[in-house]
Amino acid sequence: LDAYGNMVSVLRAQGPLTDDKRKLLTELAK
Repeated sequence: LDAYGNMVSVLRAQGPLTDDKRKLLTELAK
């Protein structure tokens, strides 16, 4: 779960959460 939080932070730092990023996070959340 920590890795998931880190990933969210990285993606947010890169810019707005796009659909592609949401799909990626959904995959990671499984």
